[in-house]
Amino acid sequence: QNGTCGFLCPKNYINVVMEKIVILLVALIGLSLGLDPTKYAASKWLSPSYQIHWKVADGKFYLGLQVNTTGWVGFGIGEPTSGSMPGSDIVTATVIDGKMTISDRYALEKSRPSEDQKQDWTLISGSQENGLTTVELSRKMVSDDRDQDRDIVTGENRIIFAYGTTNDFQYHSSNRGATVLTLVGEEPVLPTELPYWELKSTNFSSPPMVTTYAYTSLRLPFADGPFHMIAFEPIIEEVNAQYVHHFVLYFCSSPNPMFLHFENRTDYKGVQHDRGCTGQIWGWAPGMASYVMPDIAGFRVGSDDDDYKYLLLQTHYDNPAKFQGIFDNSGVRIYYTKNLRQHDAAVLALGDPYVNNQKLIPPGVSDFHVEYECIPDATLKMPYDIQIFTSFFHMHQSGKQMWTTQWRDGKKIQETNRVDFWDFGFQQGTPVNFTIRRGDRFNTHCVYDTRGRSESTRFGPASQDEMCIDFLNYYPRLPGSPHACGYSWNRQNNVSVSIWYRST
Repeated sequence: QNGTCGFLCPKNYINVVMEKIVILLVALIGLSLGLDPTKYAASKWLSPSYQIHWKVADGKFYLGLQVNTTGWVGFGIGEPTSGSMPGSDIVTATVIDGKMTISDRYALEKSRPSEDQKQDWTLISGSQENGLTTVELSRKMVSDDRDQDRDIVTGENRIIFAYGTTNDFQYHSSNRGATVLTLVGEEPVLPTELPYWELKSTNFSSPPMVTTYAYTSLRLPFADGPFHMIAFEPIIEEVNAQYVHHFVLYFCSSPNPMFLHFENRTDYKGVQHDRGCTGQIWGWAPGMASYVMPDIAGFRVGSDDDDYKYLLLQTHYDNPAKFQGIFDNSGVRIYYTKNLRQHDAAVLALGDPYVNNQKLIPPGVSDFHVEYECIPDATLKMPYDIQIFTSFFHMHQSGKQMWTTQWRDGKKIQETNRVDFWDFGFQQGTPVNFTIRRGDRFNTHCVYDTRGRSESTRFGPASQDEMCIDFLNYYPRLPGSPHACGYSWNRQNNVSVSIWYRST
């Protein structure tokens, strides 16, 4: 009989009814029965408590979050140059009256993000149980909200994340982080078959302070050279991953007693690290992939006529809880080859490369603007055009905005790079692709906010001073590199001029 009574058979009827009840409850309450990671193209732990899953299909970005908390969770696309909270596009999820609720938000400063006028995220499912908050949601890759959303792009995306311990959407305390993810496309492949040098902290005892900047140097070898440095891999001790906030790597010349001081050791006291350093060649923030240079270029070192004698690594430690007993051995692995590539790469500095500006920035102002020009007569001194592949902006703690414009034949052709929400703790390179032709002009702009200061700020090397430099990585290397084009102070005639000159 059971073979012919179909849906009306007692066993089948009970099973079908129970299944429909479960589906109805899930739909009404908005809670999921669990996240299936196999539905997604990729997964990554952003912290020991925060896991992300994602895929792209039909122009939409599908996101799954699993966070070890029974409180609210947040995920954001950061400002594309700095990657910090100001300028970010955020979605938050929390349980209100037993129902998972999401909110599309944006942040202009480090404070509670505001709700978007247009809500573009769609909740697929969500749950809070057994100490775990799980959320699945989606939105268009290219949002219809051009004012308060950021697009999800091919290649690197700056990501921020945070969570709370309750469903009351309040300050996250130390439950936050920032990273960089390739959400669409492939990450670069490291040449692990090649030899490498390592530049790391050596059992460095980070003090119990919120912010520490430490330095260590490497004397570049000259035996058996020359070499091309072609890739840079961050080395992060897993136990200290939450404290290593960023790296900045500089090319430096010699002699300078400071480099000897930091050779084979790491220190942080009384440092003016910019002295003798001519270029910022690599930067890293948590989650960033390794940096692999274009196939046709490398940084040449290891020959007697090179100005690059040392590398100096700056490590920023972030310790908001002021924990003691942190001993770190993180740093960078630099892959090199004796098979020289087609072009030597080098660094060109725009803006105020040698911090010659004699002005003072007054205290208590929100928008103090300076502008430096690299004039057409300067770039006419180049023997040939050059190709730019990375831009590293550099300001200090009161920096607010920075951008560089390129002009040709009296007409502005583009902004080569721009950051509208500068964060001194998020210095990193931005991939670019443009050509500098002989006769081009460049204007580099920096804006400073000194509302939290009671005294004037000078331009200088210390973190409390200010700078305005756009370091450009390029090829082919110009004769006599490194070079700079921008502001210089002529003390004899008491005038400021824009010149092209070799760094010394």
